[in-house]
Amino acid sequence: MINKENLKKVLNFLEFTHRKEIYTYKNKILGYTIVVDFAGKGKITYPDGVIVNDETTSNLTKNENFVVLECVYRLLKLGYKPECIELEPKWEAPHDIGGGGKADVLVKDNAGESFLLIECKTWGKEFDNYWKKTEQDGDQLFFYAVQKRSTKYLCMYASNWDNDELVRKSNIISLKDNTATLESFDEPISFEKANDKSSLFAAWNITYGKYSFKNGIFEDTCIPYLIEEKGRDISNITEIGHDDIQKKYHEFTTILRQHNVSGRENAFDKLVNLFLAKIVDEIRNSDKLQFYWGGDHNMMIIINCKIDCRFYTKKEWNNFLEKKFHILMSQLLKKHSSFF
Repeated sequence: MINKENLKKVLNFLEFTHRKEIYTYKNKILGYTIVVDFAGKGKITYPDGVIVNDETTSNLTKNENFVVLECVYRLLKLGYKPECIELEPKWEAPHDIGGGGKADVLVKDNAGESFLLIECKTWGKEFDNYWKKTEQDGDQLFFYAVQKRSTKYLCMYASNWDNDELVRKSNIISLKDNTATLESFDEPISFEKANDKSSLFAAWNITYGKYSFKNGIFEDTCIPYLIEEKGRDISNITEIGHDDIQKKYHEFTTILRQHNVSGRENAFDKLVNLFLAKIVDEIRNSDKLQFYWGGDHNMMIIINCKIDCRFYTKKEWNNFLEKKFHILMSQLLKKHSSFF
């Protein structure tokens, strides 16, 4: 988690310069400046053009503010204009409409219309808990989307400082209808016709199977306003810390229980097959990974380990197991794909 204790390290990593307690990032090419002053309660000064509706996100008293800061930094770095970014937009709405509250980051298109709404959360439990709420009834993100019906994308975002590296995580929801998907229903529920939170959530829940994707906004290859799910490759694999390992352990045990895989030998067999399939995929398909969960909307893209191994001769496979298995398993404990 990014906190006040490690924030200076994060800013140094992001190439801020500092003089005493004032850290500054100047982008001379695009002509904007971000200033973080650690004196007193601290203050974040965003570039001219960025609309800041509420100063509560401009101090150093809440860890979530640091995620907002890093998020805005990243958007600007990727080429979004300061005047297209608004912080803490606030809406009041009658209860029967189902809206209200304050979003963290609103990205507008060149016409000034809402394009992308981002809710920033601290890494770990807060992010996970709010995403669960989103999947249950739409929660905050769908509240905000009701207020700005021109919005094309919703995003829950977190960033973390771990092992002297900055890592990012996002869950992205497209609010654009897919004609082929709508035509597969006799009476489809569409985003276009949704006029309140419940109908907007129903479209995502029923028509699109709560489909979301994890990349397409903040990666180095992303282009402003061209948000689309990127193909998975070996660069998506990131190192994980102890907390993430524990989380993956509990996720595995939960999945095994849900599918009545109770015997230890049976469970071990299933896990080893998954690990082998993942290892083979990362070796043979490093430029375009095939073994990952794409959500109910895309179904699961499966590589059966036994089938994939047909592309190896028996000698090649034995050689692979003998010489590389232990090394790769060791690497697998340190690295993972967020899509695994």
